[in-house]
Amino acid sequence: MRDEISYSDFDVIQSFEKLSEWGGVALYGAGIKGKYIFNLLQEAGVNVCVFFDKCAEKNEAYISDKKIVSPNKISDIVKGGIIGSIIACIERPEEAYDELQKMYDMENFGQLHFITYWGINFSLYLNRDNLFKGKLKVLSDFDKEYAYNTVRYARQALDYLSGIICGEGNVWILQPGKVGSTSLNQMLDTVGLPSASFHSLQYPKHILRECLEDVWKNFVSKSKQEHLKIISVVRSPLDRDYSAFWTAFGFPQQRGWYIPFSSGDFQLMYYQFTESIIEGNDKLIEMCGLCHPFTWREEFEWFDDEIKSNLGIDIYDYPFDRENGYQIIKHGNIEMFLMKLEKMPDVLTELSDFLGLSEVIELRRDFSADKKWYSMAYKEFRKEVKISREYVEHYFNGNKKMDYFYTKDEQMRFLEKWKENIR
Repeated sequence: MRDEISYSDFDVIQSFEKLSEWGGVALYGAGIKGKYIFNLLQEAGVNVCVFFDKCAEKNEAYISDKKIVSPNKISDIVKGGIIGSIIACIERPEEAYDELQKMYDMENFGQLHFITYWGINFSLYLNRDNLFKGKLKVLSDFDKEYAYNTVRYARQALDYLSGIICGEGNVWILQPGKVGSTSLNQMLDTVGLPSASFHSLQYPKHILRECLEDVWKNFVSKSKQEHLKIISVVRSPLDRDYSAFWTAFGFPQQRGWYIPFSSGDFQLMYYQFTESIIEGNDKLIEMCGLCHPFTWREEFEWFDDEIKSNLGIDIYDYPFDRENGYQIIKHGNIEMFLMKLEKMPDVLTELSDFLGLSEVIELRRDFSADKKWYSMAYKEFRKEVKISREYVEHYFNGNKKMDYFYTKDEQMRFLEKWKENIR
C-alpha cells in the first residue's frame, strides 16, 4: 500500500493516545498558536521534535530547544523516521496540507498524519482532566481562555444590542441562521443600506443575564408599531442543519455552553444533534438550557417560534411562489421578503425593488465555513457523516412546511446530494 498523508483530526479527537503511537510530532507554524500548542503538548508528555515555519528560510531560530526549520525540509525529516504527524498551527491549514500533498505527488516519503490547530485544541480540551491532572496552571489556562472568550462574546452581544436599537434604517435580516445572512449583510453594506441582522428576537439571557431584558423587549414591541422591512431566507434543510451543527465550534467557550453531548465521537454527536432537531426546541432547551445556539433549531419551525410568536405573522397562512422562489408578505406595518437561498441569484431585481434601491443589488457569496478554524474538519466530516432515515423522513415525508417552500423536484435534488450519507 502506498504511504500517504492522512487527514487525522477526528482520529486524535477520538483517541489522543494515537498522537504518541504515530511517533514524533512536528508543529507547522511557530507563531502564537504554535507556541501555545507546544507548551500544552510538553505538559501532556508528547514529544514535539521540530517546528516548520517559512521564517526559517531567512534566519536560524529555536523555540525552547526545538529548531525551527523550513517546510522545504519536511520530506527529509519524514524519511528519517523522526516524525509521524504534523500539526498545522496556522490560520489556513489547507495551505499546509496542499503543500504537503504536492510533495507526496512528487515523492513518496512515508506515512504522515496531518492535524489542524482546531483538531488538537479540541482533543486537548476533551482530555484535559486526564492529561493535566494536578497541573493547576495548565487547567487554569483553559479556564482563562474560557473566561476571556466569554467576555468577548458578551461584548459582541452588547454591540449587537446597541446596533439594532440605535442603528439607522428600518431593514432587518431576520432568519434561522446558516442561510446566507453574512452574504446579505455584505450586499446591503455595499449599497450603503443600513440594516440589523439577527437570528432570534428572544433576549440572549445566557449572555447578558437580566440587566437589559426590559430594554430588549421594549425594542421588539416598539418595532412592531413602525414601518419595518424584513428579509428572511430558507435553505435546503439537510445542508442548513449541517452548517448549524458547527456553530458550537465557533469559539472555545461555546464548547462548554453548547455541546451537552460533547465527546470524541463526532458521528454520535451529530446523530444526537439531529435527534434534537427532530424533537424540537423544547428538547434543546431541556438539554442545554437557554444556552443553545439560536441556529440549532428546525428551520421551518423557527418561523413559528420567532416570526409568529414575536411579530404575529404566520407565514404559512400566506401563499408562497415555489417556482420563482420568493414571496412578499404584508402584515400591518411590516413587509417581509421571504425567499429560498437557492433562488437568491434569480430574485435580486425583486429584492432590490423591495428595498427601494435604484439599481439591482449585486450578489455576493460568503462561504464563511471556509474561513473558520474548523474548515478542514467541516469539509472532511461532510464526506463521511451518516444521517438517519428517520431524520431525513422528518423533512421529506409529508412535511407540509417543507412542501410549502420546495417542489418535489427540488426535494429530490436535495436527497440526491445526501444519498450516500443516509443509513
